[in-house]
Amino acid sequence: MSSAIRILLKNVLVPDNEGFKKIYIYIDNDRIADLGEEIPVEYEFAELVLDYNGEYLAFPGFSALVSLTERYRDIAMYGSIDKKELVRAALYELIMNGVTLPIIVDDEDSIVRNVLKELEFPAVLIEKEVVMDQKDVYIKGKLGDNGISINNVLFRWNEICGPNKLNDSCKLLDLRGLHTYNVSALLSRNNIEPEDVELINVLWRPYKALGMGDCRIVKDMRADIVLYRITIPPKLVTHRNYRDLLRSGYPPDTVIIAGELFIDKNEPLILQPPRITPW
Repeated sequence: MSSAIRILLKNVLVPDNEGFKKIYIYIDNDRIADLGEEIPVEYEFAELVLDYNGEYLAFPGFSALVSLTERYRDIAMYGSIDKKELVRAALYELIMNGVTLPIIVDDEDSIVRNVLKELEFPAVLIEKEVVMDQKDVYIKGKLGDNGISINNVLFRWNEICGPNKLNDSCKLLDLRGLHTYNVSALLSRNNIEPEDVELINVLWRPYKALGMGDCRIVKDMRADIVLYRITIPPKLVTHRNYRDLLRSGYPPDTVIIAGELFIDKNEPLILQPPRITPW
């Protein structure tokens, strides 16, 4: 992962009280430095300027609890497969589905640690024993009897729940052991009623708890953003139903993590699609 740069996102759609409005989002390094409707002239000199032409709806990126090496456990049973490649494949699948802050609990935490360091990927790794290393870019956490602790924030076991058991007390979505990381499709299967759509906020509660973001895009949050193109059928999105897009089964078209453009309009730029065979 290369060093982040200044990025200007132009004509991005976000919801407001009356519908959608077009805004710019200005990213400096790994943070959202500014956003609004009138673009300051100096922002046009950013290293990367992307114009979304009022066709893309932006949300903050998602967070979920995952285990990477178990995602392809059946494949790992056959032949000699490098588990680092399985970790890379699982990360790619997470990113493709908009999970920009994976919270990783894995039996092979040393392998995951090495991959995160190689990719300089700013995930959260829950370690059996916290290893101090100044070169680490990932956030460290610990397993405990009461739950998962990250930067002195405790996610209790009864606050961690799978897609089929969402309730108002859930603070962390658990994707471990599931057949897919398609968060949108998984949320569509838990029978959330229209009046319970706020349960989808579980996607952003870890960000809020860790002081890294919120359920809407705001200044000074880490620049984790997912964008969906909504101007072509069947993605028929209105102000009344825009959050339903998050349980429609569609992955985002663009994914930005900590100021890095990982996927741009369905084209992977940093982490390439995996090619894993059992032999």
